[in-house]
Amino acid sequence: MICDDLAVEDELGCLAPRVPRGDRLRPVIEPAMCNGCGICIAYCPFACLELEGALNAGVAILTEPLACVSCRECVEICMKGAIAMRPLDLGRFDPADDRARARTLLDDYLEVGE
Repeated sequence: MICDDLAVEDELGCLAPRVPRGDRLRPVIEPAMCNGCGICIAYCPFACLELEGALNAGVAILTEPLACVSCRECVEICMKGAIAMRPLDLGRFDPADDRARARTLLDDYLEVGE
């Protein structure tokens, strides 16, 4: 556990209930909106995100969903509004799928730009 019991408050200052690890919201990145600036990756205190592609020409992806504590730092820092916190089925989530989707998007973008 990262925080002591009863150490986290919600936006109203009330003690937040403990959310089981599997039920936490996780960052979901909309690849078409992400510009690959890397700021969300730098701000993530638990190294949950990585960049697929080059800096300022790639796409952020969630690679460590179990390490995410739903702090929302990535959502708040994203200038493009490309990240939202959503439920994620950890039993079916595969970071390799997100990486492949990002790579396909980047390859398609490069083909159009040629």
